[in-house]
Parts: sequence; C-alpha cells; structure tokens
Amino acid sequence: MWLCFLALAAAQINPQALYERGQRDAALSQQAFEKLLKIAPESAYVLALLGEVKAQDHQYTAALYAFTEASKRMPGMRGVHRKSAEIYDAQGKPTEAAVARAAEQKLGPLNCASEKLECDFDAGRFEEVVKTAQTKNNPEGLYWLARAYNELAEQSFAALGKLPESPELHRVKAQIMSDQGQFRQAVDEWRVVLKFSPNDRDAQHQLATALYQSHDFKAVLPELRQFLNAEPDSANLNFFVGDSLLETEQIEPAIPYLEKALRLDPKLLPAHASLGLCYSRLGQNQKAIPHLKTALSLDKDGSLHYQLARAYQATGQPALAKTMMQEYQRIKAR
Repeated sequence: MWLCFLALAAAQINPQALYERGQRDAALSQQAFEKLLKIAPESAYVLALLGEVKAQDHQYTAALYAFTEASKRMPGMRGVHRKSAEIYDAQGKPTEAAVARAAEQKLGPLNCASEKLECDFDAGRFEEVVKTAQTKNNPEGLYWLARAYNELAEQSFAALGKLPESPELHRVKAQIMSDQGQFRQAVDEWRVVLKFSPNDRDAQHQLATALYQSHDFKAVLPELRQFLNAEPDSANLNFFVGDSLLETEQIEPAIPYLEKALRLDPKLLPAHASLGLCYSRLGQNQKAIPHLKTALSLDKDGSLHYQLARAYQATGQPALAKTMMQEYQRIKAR
C-alpha cells in the first residue's frame, strides 16, 4: 500500500504527469460539454456552462443573459444567481448584485441527501462528483462531469505553478506555451531547459521548432542555420531554413534546402508546399505542379490552390486550372 502511495505522490509532483493529467481532464470536460450540447442544446445546463465561459472571458453581457435564461428554464438551479451577483460586483452595480444574491438565498440551504452532486462539488470533492455523475446517463450528469473535470484540470495546472525550478518544469511550460500558440514564450522556456541540459538533443529540436513557429524568420535564420550546421541531415531543419529563406524573399537560396529536406523525408508535406511556391515564383511551373498537388491537403486559405491554378494555366492545362480556381474560391468563401 505504501508503495502505491509513494508512486501517486511522485506522479502528483512530476511536471509532465501534472500537465498530462490536466490535459486529459480538460479534454474530458470538453467531451462532456459537447455531448450535453448535442442531447440538450436548449437546456439550463448548457446555458449555465456557457455563462461560466463568457464570464471567464469578461463577456459580462453575454454571461448575464445565459445565467438569466438558465434560471428561467430551471428556477431551482443553484449557482446562476450567485454568479450573476459576482458579475454585477465586477461591474460596480451593488444594487443588482444584492438582488441576485437574494434570489440565490431564496433557494434555501443545500440538501445533501438529494443534492449530492452539488454538495460534493461545493466541498471540492471533484473526483466524487465524477464517480456519481458517470452513473447518470442524462443532461444533469453531463453538466456535473463537465464542471468537475474542468476543476480537476485547473487544479493540475495550478499545481504546476507551485513546483520548484527544474528542467522538467520548464519543458512542460514550453509545451503549454506552444499549445497556446505563444511560440516566442516557448522559445524562452526551451532556452532555460538547455541551460540545465545543454546537450539535450530533443530540447534543441524543440527550440528550433519554436523559433521557426515564431514566424520572425529574419531574426531566427542565423540560429536555425547553427542548428542545421550541427545536424545537416535533419529533414526538419533543412525545411525550417529553406522556408525561412522563402519567407524572407530569398527564393533561389531556399531551393537547395527544401530539395534536401524532401530527399531526406519525401512525405514532408510543408516542404512540398514551400518548394512548389519557390518554383512558381521563379516561373518554373512544370516543376511546381507536383509539389503543389502533393501539399494541397495543407491548404487552409486557398493559396496553394490558387498557385496551382496559375501553374496549370501557364502550362496549357485550362480545365485543371478552372477546377483549382473554383476550389480556391470555395475555400475563400468559407
């Protein structure tokens, strides 16, 4: 038994374990909400959860509307008046806050015999809430699952911030920053990891990736070149340097790096896209076409379809050019 306890304690203070647990619980919260939204889209439960999201984003008008509608559809629902009062406090509206608190008080004290989920949640027994809610195959159970898993996720992420300095902690922080699209902050975290472990090859790769993803191509090119000099047969590093050159309008110098990236990894779709764009800009449309075609699945804004349409037109293939232009227009209209 004590060995199990020690293993649990170790997991609780391990940054990676905390992060993964937080990610898992956040995903389970989202899954519960999506299922609730599917089976009871107009319910007070959905409105209450939407109100919480809007309140966290400081969208107070939308949050108050959601809480008010939730209370109309389920007059005995606890918490929505209290949360409305908190919003009114934040807005500096004490009269409205007092009215909302009075409405909450009218619901009376909790009856833990009949309102076990609410009691456990208020007491912070979120794992107990999960256990009970999982037995209820209805909107109420999904509502409490969404709330309890969200609280468990927040506990894990909050615990991360209280851990002592370590390379593992900064590695996890870098992952969080990258997940949130904050790549420049991720760069800073990976640099700290490398101060602890200068020869950590994975951290070097992650730093190079974050540098590239920061999109400050001109500034990061020298450092990316240094990484490539140390590891010349890395497909990703050849792509990072080649694409950064493309992004800084150094088209011809970019091509050898992109070609090498594809020799090393023929399935590297972003390199196909970049090489196709390079050839297009140089007027080498016949060379551009196979690379642009290969990379079409990456096209989010229609630019690859547009360039492929132009390449088809330039090489005397008007029917294919028309098809690609139609697809480009469809993507742009989304």
